[in-house]
Amino acid sequence: LGVVENAPTQVLKNAQSYILWDLLGNNRLMRMLENESVNGKKAFTVVELMDGLHRNIFATTERGALPDVMTRALQKNFVDALITAAAESEGVKINKKLMDNHFLLDHQTALCSCDEHAGKTLDADRMGAHRELNFYGSQINRVSDVISVKRGELLRIKELLQSRLSTSDIAIKYHYKDLILRINTALGVK
Repeated sequence: LGVVENAPTQVLKNAQSYILWDLLGNNRLMRMLENESVNGKKAFTVVELMDGLHRNIFATTERGALPDVMTRALQKNFVDALITAAAESEGVKINKKLMDNHFLLDHQTALCSCDEHAGKTLDADRMGAHRELNFYGSQINRVSDVISVKRGELLRIKELLQSRLSTSDIAIKYHYKDLILRINTALGVK
């Protein structure tokens, strides 16, 4: 195609998208939940993260003002990042048969932390089967608070947007309706 120019606004929108997807990734939020379970009130929680993001990204909408084009793009990016892991299929057990990667302990393929890495041989009679801890399997994602918090935030956004649909600005009204439809579709709401 030759040289392709990207408008500065496109570069900014892409950067925002990447940052939000990374920030709201399930693995990161799972680590935050683990930190919260270890450090209690001292930890920066997933709910605090979500609330801070919401208060900044939807500040204009919360005030009843009209978000500009860039703010609307940021709101869409935020909702899109939330939807990826909070969609209906993530929270529903689709298959009754648990696959190997759903189990916390995989007794067939991995090594215990006390094995060769520590310069010791594994005594199978004493230690049992080789195993690894997998904190990020799909079963764990499904039952963690990560999806609950993301869905809660999506519902919070939907409620806010519904309360602002009476705006006379057509572009803003379409933006709010579009986000509401995206949220409903992702959550399987009819």
